[in-house]
Amino acid sequence: MERLGLSRMTAIRSLPSSSLYKKCSPNEYTALYSHYNNNKNSLYISRRSYFWPYNEDFVPKGATPSGFQSSSSPEMRAKVLREYALSPLFGSRVPCCTLGTMRTAKEMIDVKKEMALLLCDILRMKAGSISLGPLVQTREMMLYKHNTPLSPRLGDDHYRNINAYGRKPTAARTLMDVFLPEEIPLEEVVAVGYLLSEKLHTVMKEVTHSDRNTNNNSNNNNNNNNNNNNNNGGSSINRSESLSEETCKLYGLEYMRELVIGFGISHCEVPLLDDGGFEFAAVTNSEEADRILQRWQERDM
Repeated sequence: MERLGLSRMTAIRSLPSSSLYKKCSPNEYTALYSHYNNNKNSLYISRRSYFWPYNEDFVPKGATPSGFQSSSSPEMRAKVLREYALSPLFGSRVPCCTLGTMRTAKEMIDVKKEMALLLCDILRMKAGSISLGPLVQTREMMLYKHNTPLSPRLGDDHYRNINAYGRKPTAARTLMDVFLPEEIPLEEVVAVGYLLSEKLHTVMKEVTHSDRNTNNNSNNNNNNNNNNNNNNGGSSINRSESLSEETCKLYGLEYMRELVIGFGISHCEVPLLDDGGFEFAAVTNSEEADRILQRWQERDM
Protein backbone atom coordinates (compact mmCIF):
# COMPACT_ATOMS: atom_id res chain seq x y z
CA MET A 1 0.00 0.00 0.00
CA GLU A 2 2.94 2.25 0.68
CA ARG A 3 4.24 1.74 -2.84
CA LEU A 4 0.80 2.43 -4.22
CA GLY A 5 0.69 5.73 -2.37
CA LEU A 6 4.10 6.80 -3.62
CA SER A 7 3.42 5.86 -7.22
CA ARG A 8 0.12 7.74 -7.17
CA MET A 9 1.78 10.81 -5.78
CA THR A 10 4.36 10.81 -8.57
CA ALA A 11 1.88 11.20 -11.42
CA ILE A 12 -0.24 14.00 -10.00
CA ARG A 13 0.64 17.05 -12.04
CA SER A 14 0.83 15.64 -15.59
CA LEU A 15 -0.77 17.72 -18.33
CA PRO A 16 -3.35 16.26 -20.75
CA SER A 17 -0.96 16.88 -23.63
CA SER A 18 1.86 15.07 -21.85
CA SER A 19 2.75 11.51 -22.77
CA LEU A 20 2.30 10.64 -19.09
CA TYR A 21 -1.41 11.35 -19.15
CA LYS A 22 -3.96 8.63 -19.69
CA LYS A 23 -7.68 9.08 -19.29
CA CYS A 24 -9.68 5.96 -18.63
CA SER A 25 -12.71 4.75 -16.74
CA PRO A 26 -12.22 4.03 -13.03
CA ASN A 27 -11.98 0.45 -11.87
CA GLU A 28 -11.57 -1.31 -8.57
CA TYR A 29 -7.79 -1.45 -8.84
CA THR A 30 -6.92 2.08 -9.95
CA ALA A 31 -9.81 4.21 -8.73
CA LEU A 32 -10.38 2.98 -5.18
CA TYR A 33 -7.90 3.55 -2.41
CA SER A 34 -7.93 4.66 1.18
CA HIS A 35 -7.61 8.38 1.72
CA TYR A 36 -6.98 9.80 5.17
CA ASN A 37 -8.99 12.99 5.75
CA ASN A 38 -8.41 14.75 9.08
CA ASN A 39 -10.56 12.86 11.58
CA LYS A 40 -11.99 9.91 9.63
CA ASN A 41 -11.05 7.29 7.08
CA SER A 42 -12.99 7.54 3.83
CA LEU A 43 -13.04 5.81 0.48
CA TYR A 44 -12.04 8.08 -2.40
CA ILE A 45 -13.32 7.33 -5.93
CA SER A 46 -11.18 8.92 -8.62
CA ARG A 47 -12.59 10.09 -11.95
CA ARG A 48 -9.18 9.91 -13.62
CA SER A 49 -6.22 7.61 -13.28
CA TYR A 50 -2.61 8.43 -14.07
CA PHE A 51 0.29 6.21 -14.92
CA TRP A 52 3.99 6.78 -14.26
CA PRO A 53 6.27 4.91 -16.69
CA TYR A 54 9.42 5.39 -14.60
CA ASN A 55 10.67 3.76 -11.46
CA GLU A 56 9.70 5.25 -8.12
CA ASP A 57 13.28 6.41 -7.50
CA PHE A 58 13.71 8.01 -10.98
CA VAL A 59 16.56 5.63 -11.86
CA PRO A 60 16.61 4.70 -15.56
CA LYS A 61 17.62 1.19 -16.49
CA GLY A 62 21.37 0.86 -16.74
CA ALA A 63 22.07 4.32 -15.24
CA THR A 64 24.19 5.03 -12.20
CA PRO A 65 21.90 6.20 -9.38
CA SER A 66 22.69 9.10 -7.10
CA GLY A 67 22.40 9.07 -3.32
CA PHE A 68 18.78 10.06 -2.95
CA GLN A 69 17.70 8.01 -5.98
CA SER A 70 19.05 4.80 -4.52
CA SER A 71 17.76 5.57 -1.05
CA SER A 72 15.80 2.73 0.52
CA SER A 73 13.95 5.17 2.76
CA PRO A 74 10.34 5.81 1.68
CA GLU A 75 10.45 9.21 3.41
CA MET A 76 13.39 10.32 1.26
CA ARG A 77 11.68 9.22 -1.96
CA ALA A 78 8.44 10.91 -0.89
CA LYS A 79 10.36 14.13 -0.23
CA VAL A 80 11.90 14.07 -3.70
CA LEU A 81 8.53 13.41 -5.31
CA ARG A 82 6.92 16.30 -3.43
CA GLU A 83 9.66 18.62 -4.66
CA TYR A 84 8.98 17.61 -8.27
CA ALA A 85 5.18 17.58 -7.94
CA LEU A 86 5.04 21.12 -6.51
CA SER A 87 7.63 22.60 -8.84
CA PRO A 88 6.71 25.35 -11.35
CA LEU A 89 7.70 23.02 -14.20
CA PHE A 90 4.39 21.14 -14.01
CA GLY A 91 1.48 22.90 -15.65
CA SER A 92 3.52 25.89 -16.84
CA ARG A 93 2.73 25.41 -20.54
CA VAL A 94 -0.67 24.53 -21.95
CA PRO A 95 -0.90 24.00 -25.74
CA CYS A 96 -3.72 25.69 -27.60
CA CYS A 97 -4.03 22.73 -29.98
CA THR A 98 -2.22 19.70 -31.36
CA LEU A 99 -1.49 19.44 -35.08
CA GLY A 100 -1.06 16.14 -36.89
CA THR A 101 0.25 15.03 -40.26
CA MET A 102 0.68 11.81 -42.19
CA ARG A 103 4.33 12.67 -42.84
CA THR A 104 7.09 11.28 -40.66
CA ALA A 105 8.90 13.24 -37.98
CA LYS A 106 12.07 13.12 -40.08
CA GLU A 107 10.26 14.96 -42.88
CA MET A 108 8.68 17.54 -40.56
CA ILE A 109 11.74 18.47 -38.50
CA ASP A 110 13.15 20.64 -41.31
CA VAL A 111 9.96 22.71 -41.72
CA LYS A 112 9.08 23.34 -38.07
CA LYS A 113 10.43 26.91 -38.09
CA GLU A 114 8.61 27.79 -41.30
CA MET A 115 5.39 26.32 -39.96
CA ALA A 116 5.70 28.31 -36.72
CA LEU A 117 6.14 31.53 -38.72
CA LEU A 118 3.12 30.63 -40.84
CA LEU A 119 1.04 30.11 -37.69
CA CYS A 120 2.12 33.58 -36.52
CA ASP A 121 0.80 35.00 -39.79
CA ILE A 122 -2.46 33.07 -39.43
CA LEU A 123 -3.09 34.31 -35.88
CA ARG A 124 -1.64 37.78 -36.64
CA MET A 125 0.98 37.57 -33.92
CA LYS A 126 4.57 38.73 -33.77
CA ALA A 127 7.05 36.48 -35.55
CA GLY A 128 8.62 34.05 -33.12
CA SER A 129 5.87 34.32 -30.50
CA ILE A 130 4.41 30.88 -31.35
CA SER A 131 6.50 27.80 -30.66
CA LEU A 132 5.96 24.17 -31.60
CA GLY A 133 6.46 21.30 -29.20
CA PRO A 134 8.52 18.18 -29.87
CA LEU A 135 7.49 15.91 -32.71
CA VAL A 136 5.70 12.79 -31.48
CA GLN A 137 5.96 9.86 -33.87
CA THR A 138 3.03 7.52 -33.27
CA ARG A 139 3.43 3.76 -33.38
CA GLU A 140 2.26 1.27 -35.96
CA MET A 141 -0.41 -0.91 -34.35
CA MET A 142 -1.63 -4.20 -35.73
CA LEU A 143 -4.43 -4.09 -33.15
CA TYR A 144 -5.41 -0.48 -32.64
CA LYS A 145 -5.48 0.85 -29.06
CA HIS A 146 -7.44 4.02 -28.48
CA ASN A 147 -6.35 6.95 -26.29
CA THR A 148 -2.73 6.04 -25.69
CA PRO A 149 0.12 8.57 -26.10
CA LEU A 150 1.50 6.80 -29.19
CA SER A 151 -1.80 5.89 -30.88
CA PRO A 152 -2.15 7.27 -34.43
CA ARG A 153 -5.10 9.62 -34.75
CA LEU A 154 -8.06 8.31 -36.72
CA GLY A 155 -9.94 10.38 -39.29
CA ASP A 156 -13.35 10.62 -40.87
CA ASP A 157 -14.44 7.99 -43.39
CA HIS A 158 -16.05 10.67 -45.57
CA TYR A 159 -12.86 12.68 -46.13
CA ARG A 160 -10.06 10.13 -45.95
CA ASN A 161 -9.70 6.60 -47.22
CA ILE A 162 -6.11 5.50 -46.63
CA ASN A 163 -4.31 3.19 -44.22
CA ALA A 164 -7.44 2.07 -42.40
CA TYR A 165 -7.51 0.30 -39.04
CA GLY A 166 -10.69 -1.79 -39.17
CA ARG A 167 -12.61 0.62 -41.45
CA LYS A 168 -11.37 3.66 -39.51
CA PRO A 169 -8.76 5.52 -41.60
CA THR A 170 -5.64 7.06 -40.12
CA ALA A 171 -5.58 10.87 -40.11
CA ALA A 172 -2.19 11.61 -38.51
CA ARG A 173 0.98 9.71 -37.64
CA THR A 174 3.12 12.62 -36.38
CA LEU A 175 1.85 15.06 -33.74
CA MET A 176 3.12 18.37 -32.36
CA ASP A 177 1.74 20.85 -29.83
CA VAL A 178 1.25 24.55 -30.59
CA PHE A 179 2.21 26.89 -27.74
CA LEU A 180 1.21 30.55 -27.49
CA PRO A 181 3.13 33.17 -25.47
CA GLU A 182 3.02 32.59 -21.71
CA GLU A 183 1.46 35.97 -20.91
CA ILE A 184 -1.77 35.07 -22.74
CA PRO A 185 -4.48 33.95 -20.27
CA LEU A 186 -5.66 30.37 -20.32
CA GLU A 187 -9.20 31.19 -21.51
CA GLU A 188 -7.80 32.98 -24.57
CA VAL A 189 -5.42 30.09 -25.28
CA VAL A 190 -8.34 27.65 -25.38
CA ALA A 191 -10.40 30.02 -27.56
CA VAL A 192 -7.53 30.39 -30.05
CA GLY A 193 -7.15 26.61 -30.17
CA TYR A 194 -10.81 26.08 -31.06
CA LEU A 195 -10.67 28.88 -33.65
CA LEU A 196 -7.60 27.39 -35.32
CA SER A 197 -9.18 23.93 -35.28
CA GLU A 198 -12.39 25.21 -36.88
CA LYS A 199 -10.51 27.02 -39.65
CA LEU A 200 -8.32 24.01 -40.35
CA HIS A 201 -11.27 21.64 -40.63
CA THR A 202 -13.00 24.10 -42.98
CA VAL A 203 -9.96 24.25 -45.26
CA MET A 204 -9.42 20.48 -45.17
CA LYS A 205 -13.01 19.86 -46.25
CA GLU A 206 -12.71 22.48 -49.00
CA VAL A 207 -9.41 21.03 -50.26
CA THR A 208 -10.65 17.44 -50.33
CA HIS A 209 -13.87 18.54 -52.06
CA SER A 210 -11.96 20.47 -54.74
CA ASP A 211 -9.61 17.52 -55.27
CA ARG A 212 -12.55 15.21 -55.84
CA ASN A 213 -14.10 17.68 -58.28
CA THR A 214 -10.90 17.96 -60.29
CA ASN A 215 -10.56 14.17 -60.40
CA ASN A 216 -14.15 13.74 -61.55
CA ASN A 217 -13.80 16.49 -64.14
CA SER A 218 -10.57 14.99 -65.49
CA ASN A 219 -12.29 11.63 -65.88
CA ASN A 220 -15.19 13.28 -67.69
CA ASN A 221 -12.78 15.10 -69.98
CA ASN A 222 -11.14 11.83 -70.97
CA ASN A 223 -14.49 10.19 -71.78
CA ASN A 224 -16.20 13.09 -73.60
CA ASN A 225 -15.30 14.64 -76.94
CA ASN A 226 -13.43 17.92 -77.38
CA ASN A 227 -16.56 20.07 -77.64
CA ASN A 228 -18.01 18.76 -74.41
CA ASN A 229 -14.66 19.29 -72.76
CA ASN A 230 -14.57 22.94 -73.74
CA ASN A 231 -18.19 23.63 -72.82
CA ASN A 232 -18.71 21.60 -69.67
CA GLY A 233 -15.50 20.31 -68.16
CA GLY A 234 -13.37 23.43 -68.37
CA SER A 235 -16.06 25.76 -67.06
CA SER A 236 -16.76 23.56 -64.03
CA ILE A 237 -13.08 23.44 -63.13
CA ASN A 238 -12.71 27.20 -63.34
CA ARG A 239 -15.88 27.72 -61.32
CA SER A 240 -14.70 25.43 -58.51
CA GLU A 241 -11.30 27.11 -58.40
CA SER A 242 -12.83 30.61 -58.31
CA LEU A 243 -15.20 29.60 -55.51
CA SER A 244 -12.37 28.23 -53.42
CA GLU A 245 -10.36 31.43 -53.86
CA GLU A 246 -13.34 33.60 -52.89
CA THR A 247 -14.00 31.44 -49.85
CA CYS A 248 -10.40 31.69 -48.71
CA LYS A 249 -10.38 35.48 -49.13
CA LEU A 250 -13.70 35.84 -47.33
CA TYR A 251 -12.66 33.90 -44.23
CA GLY A 252 -8.96 34.79 -44.32
CA LEU A 253 -7.88 31.22 -45.05
CA GLU A 254 -5.09 31.84 -47.56
CA TYR A 255 -2.40 30.79 -45.10
CA MET A 256 -4.49 27.88 -43.88
CA ARG A 257 -4.47 26.35 -47.36
CA GLU A 258 -0.69 26.59 -47.38
CA LEU A 259 -0.62 24.88 -43.98
CA VAL A 260 -2.79 22.02 -45.24
CA ILE A 261 -1.38 21.63 -48.76
CA GLY A 262 2.23 22.74 -48.28
CA PHE A 263 2.99 21.23 -44.87
CA GLY A 264 0.56 18.32 -45.04
CA ILE A 265 -1.43 19.10 -41.88
CA SER A 266 -4.34 16.67 -41.81
CA HIS A 267 -5.48 16.70 -38.18
CA CYS A 268 -6.11 19.24 -35.41
CA GLU A 269 -7.37 18.60 -31.90
CA VAL A 270 -7.75 20.74 -28.79
CA PRO A 271 -6.58 18.88 -25.66
CA LEU A 272 -8.97 18.78 -22.74
CA LEU A 273 -7.97 20.83 -19.73
CA ASP A 274 -7.45 18.90 -16.53
CA ASP A 275 -9.11 21.52 -14.32
CA GLY A 276 -10.70 19.14 -11.83
CA GLY A 277 -7.95 19.51 -9.25
CA PHE A 278 -5.36 16.99 -8.09
CA GLU A 279 -5.40 14.54 -5.22
CA PHE A 280 -2.36 13.44 -3.24
CA ALA A 281 -2.37 9.93 -1.86
CA ALA A 282 -0.11 11.27 0.89
CA VAL A 283 -1.39 14.27 2.82
CA THR A 284 0.63 17.47 2.32
CA ASN A 285 -0.27 20.38 4.57
CA SER A 286 -0.19 24.00 3.48
CA GLU A 287 2.90 24.90 5.53
CA GLU A 288 4.98 22.20 3.88
CA ALA A 289 3.71 23.23 0.43
CA ASP A 290 4.64 26.86 1.15
CA ARG A 291 8.16 25.83 2.17
CA ILE A 292 8.62 23.86 -1.04
CA LEU A 293 7.36 26.75 -3.18
CA GLN A 294 9.67 29.14 -1.34
CA ARG A 295 12.66 26.89 -2.07
CA TRP A 296 11.75 26.87 -5.77
CA GLN A 297 11.56 30.68 -5.76
CA GLU A 298 15.00 30.87 -4.16
CA ARG A 299 16.40 28.56 -6.84
CA ASP A 300 15.02 30.82 -9.58
CA MET A 301 16.67 33.85 -8.01
